[in-house]
Amino acid sequence: MTKSYGLIAGMLVGALCGCSSSGGEASMAGGTDNAKPSGGTYGGGNPRAAAGGSTGSLGPAVIGGGTAALPPEQEQSLTFLAPQPGKRYVYVANPTRDSVAVIDSVSLAIAEVTPGDTPTYVATVSGEDVALVINAGSSTLSVLRTTDAGTTVSSPLPIVKGANAIAIAPGGAHAVVWFDVAQPNAKILSGSFQNVSLVTLSAAGDKAFTVTVGFEPSAVVFSDDGTAAFVVTKDGISELRFASLQTSAIAPLVRIESSAAAASSPDAGTASPDAGAVPDVDAPSLDEGSGAGSSSEDGGSAREAGVVPMLPDAKPATPDTAPAIAGTGLPVDVSVTRDGHWAIARRDGRNELLLVDLVGNSVQSLSLSSPVTDLDISDTTDTAGGDIHAFAVLRDESKLVRIAIPDGFTGAAPLDIWPVTGETVGQVAISAHGKYAVLYTTAVPIERLVVSPLLPSGTFAPKGVVLQKAIRAVAIAPDERTAFVVHTKVTGNPSDPGLTVDEAIDRQYGYSAVSLEGRFATLQTTSANPDPFAITPDSSSVFVLLRDDAANLRMAEQMSLTTFQVKDFQLGSPPNAIGALGGINHKVFVNQVHSEGRISFIDWDWDSGTVESVTGFALNGRIRQ
Repeated sequence: MTKSYGLIAGMLVGALCGCSSSGGEASMAGGTDNAKPSGGTYGGGNPRAAAGGSTGSLGPAVIGGGTAALPPEQEQSLTFLAPQPGKRYVYVANPTRDSVAVIDSVSLAIAEVTPGDTPTYVATVSGEDVALVINAGSSTLSVLRTTDAGTTVSSPLPIVKGANAIAIAPGGAHAVVWFDVAQPNAKILSGSFQNVSLVTLSAAGDKAFTVTVGFEPSAVVFSDDGTAAFVVTKDGISELRFASLQTSAIAPLVRIESSAAAASSPDAGTASPDAGAVPDVDAPSLDEGSGAGSSSEDGGSAREAGVVPMLPDAKPATPDTAPAIAGTGLPVDVSVTRDGHWAIARRDGRNELLLVDLVGNSVQSLSLSSPVTDLDISDTTDTAGGDIHAFAVLRDESKLVRIAIPDGFTGAAPLDIWPVTGETVGQVAISAHGKYAVLYTTAVPIERLVVSPLLPSGTFAPKGVVLQKAIRAVAIAPDERTAFVVHTKVTGNPSDPGLTVDEAIDRQYGYSAVSLEGRFATLQTTSANPDPFAITPDSSSVFVLLRDDAANLRMAEQMSLTTFQVKDFQLGSPPNAIGALGGINHKVFVNQVHSEGRISFIDWDWDSGTVESVTGFALNGRIRQ
C-alpha cells in the first residue's frame, strides 16, 4: 500500500492508502466512471496498476468469505508531476524553453533559470528549496538551490540514458535516478536496462556515477536515516550502501526467483520457511576500490518511500512505494524495515509471503491458506517498545493476518489470524504509527469499510463504518485521526426522474471523511471528479480539485478534517495539479491550464483562506503535465 508522511496528494487510478514513509506529494493517474484498473506496478511513492479498465455494473456486492472470481483489488500509483514544491518556492519545468520557472509563494516573484537541454522531470528535497532536474535532451541532471539571493544551478551531471524517475533519500544527501520502463512516457531505448545513477548532493560539489543493478529497476526504497537505498528490480533487490559506493560499481543483488510456484499450506498459521521459491543471492565479488561494500553493512533504518517517477506527457499508470512488477510470479508490495535489515513482499495470486534478509542475503517464504490480496507493514521501532509486523489480507477468507518480522517466518512467534466476519475485505491501510488498520475492497461496490485499533496487546476489534458510496481510494491523514475516501460513480444522470435518493447519490461524484476513533463518516457529493486531492502536512484539511470544462467548473474545495465543514475556492483556469509548500506559511498551490502558465496559492488556515495567483511564468512555452 502507499506509504507517505507529510502531505498526501493524488490523482486516482485505484486505491491509495497513506501510511508511513517519507514526505513529498504524490499524484496518481486519473480514471473513468467505475474504472477498475487491474494488475499493477510503486513509491515512498509506488507504486502498480495501469490507468483505464472496464466500465459498467460490477454486479451485486459479495459479503464474507467464499467469494469467487472477484476482480483484482486496485492499488494506487504514486507519481510526482510538475510543478514541484520546496519549502517556499515552486519549481515548474518548461521543456520547450529549456527553462525552469522558480516561483516565490510569498512575494509571487518569478525567476527563470536554464539548467540544460530540455529540462523535463523535476523532484524537490523534502522541506528544502532544492530541486533536481533531469535534462532529457542531454541525459544530464542539474541541481537548483534557491535562497533569498536567487537560484544557483549546478554544472550538469551525466546520468543514465533515458532517465525518467528520481528518488531522493531522507535528509536529501543522496538521490537515485533511473529509467523506469513501466512509465507510460517511457520508450524502449538502446543501452542497459540495469543501470541507475547514484547522486551525492552537497553544496560543496554534487557528483553522480553509474551503479549496475538487477534487470529493469522499478522502485527505490531508502533507509530511514538516508544512508542506504534498495532498488527493486525484476529479479530481486539491489543494495546501495552509500558509504561504500564512491565510484561506479556492481551493487549486491538478493535474487528472488520468479518461476517457481509458491507452496501452499492448508493452515494460514503454518510457517514454512523453506517452502516455495528460495532465491539464490548474487553478491558480486568486486576488485578492491570498486566502491561496492559488503551487503552486511548496516544501512540504517528504512521506510517504504522515495519513488518519484516524473510523467510530463501522460497520466501515470500506477509507488505506495509498493511496486507491482509485471508478471504474476514477480514480487509486489515490497516494503523495507526502518533498520534496513528486512524486506517483505507478496506475489499476485499467490499464497506466499517472502521475507528478504538484506544483511544475511537470504530469502524465506511463508505460505498462507489463500492468496494474499494486499500487504502492508507497521514498523514502530523508532518508538519505545516498538516492533515490526507485516499485515496480509486474505480476501477469499475475509481475514487479516499479522506476522512478526522476522520471528513469524521462522515459527518463533505465532501468527495472529483475525477474521473480519460478514465483510469483504481485500486491502488494508495501516496508519503512520500503527494505531489503526483500515480494511476495504475496491473489487466490488460495497459501501462500507472496517476500522480497528491495533493495540500493543495484539487485540483486533474490527467495526464496520457505513458509507454512502462504494470505495475508489483511501488515504489516512498523517495524524492517524481521519481517513479520506474517494468514491466510485455509477454511470447515469443523477437528475433522471424516478430515482431514489440513494440511486441519485450513486450517480454523483463524491468523497467522505471518516473519523477513525469515532467511526463516523460524512459524505460530500461533488459536481466533478474530486481528482487530484491533497491532505495538508498538519492533517488539518484536505483539498480536492474539481474540473468540468463543459460546465466551466474550475474549483478547489477544502474540507476541514476537524469539523468536516467544506468551503470552495473559484479558480480562473482549469486546475490540474495541487501540492503543499514545506514551510511555515501554510500554503497549497494549484497549477492551472493557461497559455502563459498560472498557479494560485491558497492559505490552508481555515479562518484565512486567502488566494493569490501568478500568471505568465510559462511565457510562450507550454508547461508540461
